[in-house]
Parts: sequence; structure tokens; C-alpha cells
Amino acid sequence: TMRGHKDLVRTLHFAGGKRAVSGSYDQTIKVWDISTGECTLDLKDVHTSWVFDVQFSASKIVSTSQDQKIVIWDFAKGLDISSIN
Repeated sequence: TMRGHKDLVRTLHFAGGKRAVSGSYDQTIKVWDISTGECTLDLKDVHTSWVFDVQFSASKIVSTSQDQKIVIWDFAKGLDISSIN
């Protein structure tokens, strides 16, 4: 069991491997270590409403929300956050 969100978990992306990414109605995106169940990264203060979907690759996380934004976190460039409205 992985605990950490403060509201309904709306979306989870797990593509095999060691990590999963979740998005919640608490407006946060969390990265999880599947083997330990620990939250390794908590991305917050970007969405202003419920998170509806998350997808991830080796270097990016993309999220969508009811706030009508698509947010792209690019880890290859540090933590570059791009927003598409």
C-alpha cells in the first residue's frame, strides 16, 4: 500500500520497472518506488484543480488537470516546467 495523497487518486501510470506516477484530486503528482512503496518525488503547486491523467517516460512527466492545463516536467533539463493552456 502506498499512502501520501490527501484526496482521491484519479490516475496512476505504471509501465513496468521500479516507478509509478499518480495524480490526485489533491492537485499533486507523486512518483513512487514500487519496491519500497515510498513516495520519491512530490510535485505540487502547479495545478490549481483536480489532476485527471499522468503519463511518464525516462525523462518527462506529463499531467492534465481540470484547471485546463497540460504540464510537462522535463527532468533532462533540471526541473524545467512547461505549461500548455
